[in-house]
Amino acid sequence: MRVADGGVRSLGLVALVLLCAPLAAQGTITGTLKDIAGTTTWLAEPVTVAAIVLPDDSHPFNEICAGTWQEAMEALSQGRNPETPFGGLAGGVTPTATSVVQSDADGRFQLVSLPLEQRIAVAAKIDGLWWPLEREQWLTEAAPSAQVELPFFALDRNTLPSLREHKLEVHLTVRPDLKYASLSIDETIVIENNDPSRGLMLEISLDVAMAPDILARHLPSLYGSQLFFMQGTSSLPAVSASEASALARQAWRFGGVDVMHGAQAVYNKGPQFSADNWHPMNTDGLHMLAAGDTQYIETPSPSARKAAIVFRRPVPPALNGKPGSLQLRLLHRAGVPLDNPAGKVAFARIFPHELLSATAGAHAGVVLQALVKDGHRRLYETQIAGDPTRMASTRNPALVAGEEVQFVLGLDEPTQAELKALSDPVAPPAAQEDTDHSRFRWDMLFKALAVVFGLAFVGALVASVRWPREKQLERLANLPASRAEVVAALKSLETDYEARRLPAAAYIEQRQRLLNRLIEFDAKGDA
Repeated sequence: MRVADGGVRSLGLVALVLLCAPLAAQGTITGTLKDIAGTTTWLAEPVTVAAIVLPDDSHPFNEICAGTWQEAMEALSQGRNPETPFGGLAGGVTPTATSVVQSDADGRFQLVSLPLEQRIAVAAKIDGLWWPLEREQWLTEAAPSAQVELPFFALDRNTLPSLREHKLEVHLTVRPDLKYASLSIDETIVIENNDPSRGLMLEISLDVAMAPDILARHLPSLYGSQLFFMQGTSSLPAVSASEASALARQAWRFGGVDVMHGAQAVYNKGPQFSADNWHPMNTDGLHMLAAGDTQYIETPSPSARKAAIVFRRPVPPALNGKPGSLQLRLLHRAGVPLDNPAGKVAFARIFPHELLSATAGAHAGVVLQALVKDGHRRLYETQIAGDPTRMASTRNPALVAGEEVQFVLGLDEPTQAELKALSDPVAPPAAQEDTDHSRFRWDMLFKALAVVFGLAFVGALVASVRWPREKQLERLANLPASRAEVVAALKSLETDYEARRLPAAAYIEQRQRLLNRLIEFDAKGDA
């Protein structure tokens, strides 16, 4: 039943909240809210619908919706400045204008006085959750109006979703140019919903591991190399596009810099959209679910190395005779220092609902243990079907709601020996001392000659590199004065390192300095 407001149709109420200079307003978007399960045909009360104008350099709206945007969208719709960044990890987007209306009881709405040739995003707040129209709109003088259909599904907040499986894969990378052996932790959580009429809400927090020397506040700037996440569903059709586009490699970075190549996405004028298949973790054609939030949260700790990814996402209803599905995927990295090859990496998981099964793969060189706290049992069997790298849960359900499991990762003995050799190479055996002083000491002559030629070589080397070294120290002392200079410096640094013109230690130190500088610019909003 619709709630009336003084007998005035809410469709005609439009509030334009300008966040900066006024824009030309000539366009109209007319739309309908559509329940994809067909459950909702008449809204109990008017729905708030908002259009926001994105700046030209904003990352696509469907990428914004893959991060943190619910609280910020609520603030924008009320004419307030968001307290949380609007989309993204490395930095948020600042819309230039917001237009807000109320829908009719049958889900119809109309947004008027919209600017032309500007990127416009549309979202609607239904039952406390903002639902996006994932594709941006673009109005022109030739086509100043658009018809849209904004999909959503009704929610049942009293029924708990079913956690069908937790899948864990751990891979090891040993490189002599790193100070640690890198452990890549790849997790997938599969959630199902058998209700054909309503979706279910899920909130789950996952602690993230960090490689040595990385602090929690720096990890968002390393998204794309040290951290990935996504949420996808097979219940809705995915959008695929050719990966030949220059934007494909830099998609789903939430506006951050491509730290591996020192570049940032540059968008052409017009509406933007990142295809689902462009996400590096989306290997099986899932639709990148946009409703809800995925938030990165720093956890206070003495080490400043604690953080979590919090997924607040709806699970679609059962459609076309198949259970509704949602997959949460997280890739994070840890490390075992070369000088402590027997070291361990530990992290915990507490699932808010019953977990039916758990599987894991600990690949070459990795030793994985998973112990259920206070349960006095292991989470996994030792192997699956004779494969020592594969493990499955010891019972069904694998975990009850609220039960904590502690994962401990280490290295097997051959890999530990490899790390020890990299950290402390075995010196050649010392020559036996000659006690006959009457014999000529040829070894002392050779040592003396080696010292003379060595000093000569060092002198020539110092003479040849003294001026460039001074320039290098001067460059390090003067940090880049703009964000563009930082990005250029990162790209140059990557080029020098790949060409082996920099040792690993210098590369890591300079790269961290530049990333810290980039974080300062992002925090202040400087260009």
